[in-house]
Amino acid sequence: LWDGWPRVEDLKLFTEFPENAETDGELRERARVYYKERFWNKVAGGQIADQGLAEVLFDGAVNMGVYGISTFFQRALNALNRDGAAYPMPKADGEIGPDTIRTYGRYLVHEVTLAASGNTIWKQ
Repeated sequence: LWDGWPRVEDLKLFTEFPENAETDGELRERARVYYKERFWNKVAGGQIADQGLAEVLFDGAVNMGVYGISTFFQRALNALNRDGAAYPMPKADGEIGPDTIRTYGRYLVHEVTLAASGNTIWKQ
């Protein structure tokens, strides 16, 4: 349970609600910490160099759950891997940890190598 609800209840007592909730520093900080700990950190957002991908994983964690988006990402890496031909396949365990981050890095290296040779992962 989020610890910011008591603050929301306090802010509801004022006629400026909900606008005052949007500008309340304490409430914003509690929300920031909550989302960072509950979603961003659990999808290793700070360890993924591609900010766009990190944000997609974060958004997915909020909307699908951490396990759902993490498993989706791991399965996507495996699907792009041509049955393990390019890099070791990560286990789709629903946790984005060092193995998944390492696999993503290997995927990127593999794609750059293919692109430099004029190929793409989609060519057979």
